[in-house]
Amino acid sequence: MASGRRLEHAFVDNRLNTITIHGSPEAREKVRSRIDRYVEDLQNGTPEEVTLKGSENPPGLLKALITKHGDDLDGFRSDLGLHSVTVDYSKHQLTLNGTPESLQKAKSDIEEVKQQLWAASKKANPKDPKDDIECPVCLCPIEISELYRLEICAHPYCRSCVTAAIKAPSFPVICCFEGCGKPLAWQDFKTLARGGDIELSALTAAALSAFVRANRDAAEFCSTPDCPIVYHVSSKDDAKTFLCPQCGVSRCTACHNQAHVGLTCAQWQSSKEEVPGVEAWVREDPEWRRICPGCGSPIEKIDGCKKMHCEACHAIFCWRCREKFPSAKDCYDHLAKKCGGIF
Repeated sequence: MASGRRLEHAFVDNRLNTITIHGSPEAREKVRSRIDRYVEDLQNGTPEEVTLKGSENPPGLLKALITKHGDDLDGFRSDLGLHSVTVDYSKHQLTLNGTPESLQKAKSDIEEVKQQLWAASKKANPKDPKDDIECPVCLCPIEISELYRLEICAHPYCRSCVTAAIKAPSFPVICCFEGCGKPLAWQDFKTLARGGDIELSALTAAALSAFVRANRDAAEFCSTPDCPIVYHVSSKDDAKTFLCPQCGVSRCTACHNQAHVGLTCAQWQSSKEEVPGVEAWVREDPEWRRICPGCGSPIEKIDGCKKMHCEACHAIFCWRCREKFPSAKDCYDHLAKKCGGIF
């Protein structure tokens, strides 16, 4: 077991809307300060909505901006110094947040793209508009090679536009045609996934996260980072122990803390409040400090693998999920299969 320099990184958990910071106290404080500054920027920033359709805007404006800056317009945000950019495909609307200067730059960029589209439309050969099938996202005529019709309502889209609308973080995914609002069928997602346009695993994970966020009184994610398992939430009068089949973590389904068989949620919380010093000590450096799951002794890890042996009670457990094992071999097998390897 070799020691080495402590790695420093931040883990973003979109399921729980949390950021877990790992590293030295100095590094964690630096990251926390940057997050605080970003949140403060959002709070102090000026929000502004920009509509991209209507007679004053050329067809294809949203599509041109996506082509220039990327599907989620992240390049638009970073290049122009905005705090955030949100796209509403059904309304053809951008919600911008930034300083007055960055908002002006963003509007100038949009105006530049508009002028380019107007100039290109004047040079194009005139066509009978009745011959065109218009996409509800980009408002442009759909190229035959790009045509995709939804399964339920049969409304036509550019394949790239319906893909961008599906990838937007909004559920349920519905048709953008004015007055329609019907949901996309599972067959739509399967067809686009077969063509490599979307990934079903990413889509289902995002949909599950949206469901849990909207139903916190009924469902909750397992607390282990990246664990996809969801458990049913119960009332404190009917608290149960949830044992995750994926990572082995046990949780109370009412208060969502570690399982406390034989104690009510209030009793468990009271017992934890009696030893604030140990809990505070662990919180100061959670990557390298744990409470033994066998006897409750505080343990600080210096280096080596994730198989731990408590000197006080001789319990063998996994450093990451704190599950106990009867032997070192069982713990190593667990680490190899479930908790990211031995180191």
